[in-house]
Amino acid sequence: MMCRAILIPSAVAGACATANAQFQSGPIIGWGDNFHGQASPPADTYIDFDAGFDMSVGVTASGASRNWGEGYPSGGFGPPPPIRVRASAGRQWWVELRDDGTVGAFGNGPSQVPPDLFTDIDAAQMWAAGLRFDGTLVQWGSVPPGPPQGLPLPSGSFVELSVGTYHGLARRADGSVVGWGYAEAGETTLPPGHYSSVSAGNLFSLGLRDDGTIAAVGVNSYGLVSNVPQGRFVAISAGSSVAGAIREDGTIVTWGNASTTWMAPPPGRFVRIACGSNYCLAMRDTSCFANCDGSTAGPVLTINDFICYLNRFAAADPKANCDASTVPPVLNVNDFVCFVGLYAAGCSGP
Repeated sequence: MMCRAILIPSAVAGACATANAQFQSGPIIGWGDNFHGQASPPADTYIDFDAGFDMSVGVTASGASRNWGEGYPSGGFGPPPPIRVRASAGRQWWVELRDDGTVGAFGNGPSQVPPDLFTDIDAAQMWAAGLRFDGTLVQWGSVPPGPPQGLPLPSGSFVELSVGTYHGLARRADGSVVGWGYAEAGETTLPPGHYSSVSAGNLFSLGLRDDGTIAAVGVNSYGLVSNVPQGRFVAISAGSSVAGAIREDGTIVTWGNASTTWMAPPPGRFVRIACGSNYCLAMRDTSCFANCDGSTAGPVLTINDFICYLNRFAAADPKANCDASTVPPVLNVNDFVCFVGLYAAGCSGP
């Protein structure tokens, strides 16, 4: 269910490269339904994570996997080898992608993984799909219906995939998207356009357009399709009855069955999000906000960062929202105070 456009590993000679972003790592936080502890990730630094049906899984910076939630007390399968680079949770089971391209399956779910090498994987309740090295799709487990009940697994080469309860989405390098599986209310067909990311949930789908806006199709339970937030976003995730997205300034917005207090997203800036069954997980942004110009040569913080920040503020750039406030006016004097404080604190790196 998690959107994985931010990180797509490619196993090349046992190393992990990225197709469209650098590896991001950091702590993750959860909120929402936590009856089984699925929204309480163990403290660690993660490079990947996913929210499933009442259970969660993550990959730590050391390459070990950790799982928590229904049926699985906080634990893991480390230390490596093998080195994990990706993990995806279903319902009481999960799949792991290793740095050599092989995939393992664990828990109470489909255990017969195809003997292929993969660059990406995603799991739903009782099925999963993966992208082979050549970009073609393969699926296993209790896969969604094909014709005549549903759409067939598409052929061709793809760069990203996402699977929901009964359907899947795959994105081509040109930004076009094709779906397969059950299509009760059009959840397999995003509006025409160019997309940078896709996410398949429970009978609905989300697509992140190149301009940062969100498209939604499928069953409109809890307003998941009709109440899509406006604005520009950098990450999306479709869950079971909730959905979440990260705005350009790093703040989180949720919708769907998210009106209760316990579904209120946490404050702060984040870089990745995964929503499951009435709960979500997100990775905090641990980058140095004061390094506005993104310089890497020392000294990292200079007068150029002040000029950069002033220009962002003047242009009403969401990235100038230093204090991550969500109450209008979002940009105000508090953001200047916040920036000066972070600048004074310094950066250990870019």
